[in-house]
Order: sequence, then structure tokens, then C-alpha cells
Amino acid sequence: MSSSGRETSWELSLYELNRTPQELITDSTEIAVSPSSLEEHFRCAICLDLTKNTMASMVCLHRFCQECIVPALRRGNKQCPICRTKLATKRSLRPDPNFDSLIEKLYPSGGENEAHQEQLVSNANRQPSQALAHSVEEGMSTQALNRGQRVRKHGGGEDDGGSGSTAPSSTAAHGVRLDGGPAAVHGGEASAPSTPGALSAPTANSTAERGHAPPAGGGGPLRPKTLQNSTVATESTGGETEETDAKETALNSEIELVLKPQPQMMREDSSAQVRYIKITANAKVAHVSTYLAIRLALEKLERDVSVPRSVAPFSLSIAVTPGQFALLPGSMTLDKVNKKFWTLNKPLELYYWHHLRRN
Repeated sequence: MSSSGRETSWELSLYELNRTPQELITDSTEIAVSPSSLEEHFRCAICLDLTKNTMASMVCLHRFCQECIVPALRRGNKQCPICRTKLATKRSLRPDPNFDSLIEKLYPSGGENEAHQEQLVSNANRQPSQALAHSVEEGMSTQALNRGQRVRKHGGGEDDGGSGSTAPSSTAAHGVRLDGGPAAVHGGEASAPSTPGALSAPTANSTAERGHAPPAGGGGPLRPKTLQNSTVATESTGGETEETDAKETALNSEIELVLKPQPQMMREDSSAQVRYIKITANAKVAHVSTYLAIRLALEKLERDVSVPRSVAPFSLSIAVTPGQFALLPGSMTLDKVNKKFWTLNKPLELYYWHHLRRN
């Protein structure tokens, strides 16, 4: 290949050596091309829109909008935004009116295209704001609902506490102590009298003012045993309610488990593998052990029909420290295991193993 009297060699790449040339079209064949497929060739790499007032680089021939490339060269590092070719100043650019005329012929309705794009942008901006407002409203309604439930629960607890505190107040008003001894009331405050078994003068006066006559024979209007029984019944009812709430919470929640074979089992049985399951929090360790036994039996039956269907029961343990395992009892629930042993923010990891039968 010769150029201006000097011969230069053009080294072809492997692709250029092996590619087949395209046949030259000599007849009136026309190929239909959609404008959308050509749009990427007429798009400015800076504003990603159709090029306007095209300016072409005289070094790499990349084309940009004039209002895009001139500020980019003024503020940037004097390089082509596409190929990083050095462009010292805007004198390295030249206008390309032929490219502008080609765009006008292919896209005669440029104004309509801009209006359509502005409408798409406004719709895209409006939709996330509507979705955000909708999610905020849902979150506020959920918080209000939960707040109402908490208020109702606290209100029920205050009612129980009020019924439990009525008896002591009435007892103090009548001068009866919980331990069976008398108490004196003066100005709304209870104090022990100096002489046991007798009411002081302020007590009698306050009783007469309230319209209650002191009972004959020195007996109190309420027996302490009955009051203690009612207090114990109230406390037991509250405990049962808390237990029921805890059970309902465990029933509705789920726990993700990662069941890994213990290193001892890995040495004895190479087919053991890590298993991932999700189960309710109120399930017990024995349930997981039974699931593993049934699952392993089915897998062995699929591989070999002659193997026995029964599998030795599994034992589950948890790693307390690296290399040290704590055996879990079958009656313990997974919720208790999670609260007692697991403090990491990831699925609960348990280790399973069983003793293989030897002939």
C-alpha cells in the first residue's frame, strides 16, 4: 500500500483475514431499516439525545452536540468523551452540517420527539412519587393499627391492675392489714397502732364520718385469705395471657435453619450434605430430627432399593464455641434455641449426626 510516495504495510487481524466480504448490491434492492435502530448512531454520547448543531472531532471523528462538547472540553480534561483522544481546545472540532441535514431527513418531527420525551420523563418522575406517597400512607395506617392494638392491650392490663388494687384500698379504709393484724387510718395513710388489737380514736372517727359502724367482736369486714386468693388469681391470669401471646407469636413466626453435618458424621458418611429449610418457631428439635431421618431414608431408597427403610435417629447440636457442640434436647422449641444460643443476624445453624449401623 503506497501513500504520498512512501510504502507502508497494513497488517490485517485474524478476523479480517478470515472474514468473507459482503456482496456488492448492483440492482435496485432496497433494505427496510427502522428509524429506532438507527437512532443510536445519531445520539449524542453526552446528553443521550439526537445530536443538534453537530460538532465532529477532527482527530477521531466522533460527533456531539455543540452545547454539550464545548462545556465538556472547557471543564473536563481535554479528551474525547468516547475514546479519550486528546482534544486540546474547541479548535479541534468542526461543524458537520451534513450530519444535521441527515438527521432532519430521517427525523423530520424533531419537536414532536422532544415533547414526547419530556412527557415520558414527567410520567416517570410522577410514578415514583405516587408510589412513595402510597407506601407512606400504608406505613402510617399500619403504625396506627398497631398503636391501637397496643393501647387496647395496655388498657386491659390497667383494668386488671385496677380490679386487683381495689381490694387493698378498701382494706386500708376499713383498717385491715394483709398479715391479719389491725391497721390505723389517719388522713388517708395507714400506720400500725401502738396497742395491738385495738382501733385508735382517729380510726373510729374516720369510720363514723364515712357512715360505717365498727363491727362488734373486733372482726374485720374482709378476711386476708380471700384477698390473697383474689390477688394470686389475678397474677396467674396475667401470666397465662403472656404465655398465650408468646405462643401465638412463635406460631406466626418462622425460622430459617441451616442443617450441617457434624464433622464426625462427615468422616463416617460422605453423602451427608448441608440442608436449608424454613419451619415455624414453635416446632421442636424432635420434629427436625424426624424430618431428617425421613428425608435421608427416602434419598437412600431412591439410590438403592435394597437398603433398609429405617434410619437411625438423628441428634441435633449447636456450636457454642468453635469445635465445641452443645446437644439439644428434643423437647426444646426452635424459638428457645434461637433466643438462648443464637445471637447472629443470619439463619440458625444446627449440626446433625447419627451413629451408623455396623455389621
